[in-house]
Amino acid sequence: MPLSDLPLNYAELFRAAMLYSVAAWAVFLLLVAVALKGKPFFTRARARIGIWSLLLFAFCGYWLTLYSNSKFDSAPAAWHRAEVIRKYSQRSRNEMEYLVVVLSWRPGHQEEALHVSRRTYGDVLPGQTVATVLTKPGFLRHEWVKACRFDTVLNSAR
Repeated sequence: MPLSDLPLNYAELFRAAMLYSVAAWAVFLLLVAVALKGKPFFTRARARIGIWSLLLFAFCGYWLTLYSNSKFDSAPAAWHRAEVIRKYSQRSRNEMEYLVVVLSWRPGHQEEALHVSRRTYGDVLPGQTVATVLTKPGFLRHEWVKACRFDTVLNSAR
């Protein structure tokens, strides 16, 4: 998934995805229990089926929610300008993530963290750079970034 298709708030999207996933998982387990009632192998494998299917439903549910939120979003996009207040990088197991933090344009939020490329990260100067962010509301109502551009402004031009 490109950096531009990521939601602004992972935690909200994750919670929504888990609600969908756990509900679907419960229906799945009920159907499996009814279909395999009385089968000797089912009694022994019940716990394994439950655990593995929960992990599969959670993983697939998250990615399906993330994909659906941006893929089926037909609402108009909106441009936002926000001042860059800081930047930071963090290492995950296999790669380095670069994030730029901007003042939020959303009511009730103070700042937004945007994933950027290594090159963009190097060009951004906190306090001197302004982000122009194109967002869409999301098919599942989780705002996501469609595009982002960073411009350096002179201190006297503010």
